[in-house]
This record gives sequence, structure tokens and C-alpha cells, in this order.
Amino acid sequence: MDGWVALDHTGLPRSDELDARWLLGVPATGLDLVGKLVRLGDGDAVDYDRLLIATGTRARL
Repeated sequence: MDGWVALDHTGLPRSDELDARWLLGVPATGLDLVGKLVRLGDGDAVDYDRLLIATGTRARL
């Protein structure tokens, strides 16, 4: 597996029922798979039921 997923397989199920919030400017620094927690750079943690890790890119000249 090379880490690539086809675009048509990346939709979020039941996105109209999604209970999510944006945490902009707070980096994720760790992942507790057993406790289902994402550790944050400010010392806080966020719990999850399901987790989608997506990275962004920006164009470089």
C-alpha cells in the first residue's frame, strides 16, 4: 500500500450529521490510539470516535 486513496473514496460518511469543530493554529503533536486521543501542542487533547488524518500542501515556486 502506497498511501494513496482514490478521490471517490475520500468522502465523509453522513457529513450532514458530522459533529466536528475546527482547531485552527493548534498543531497535533501526538496520537494515543488506545485512548483515542489526539494530543495538541498547547497541552490539551481531543478525543475521537473515528479519525481522518489529512495533510495540506502549498504550492512552492
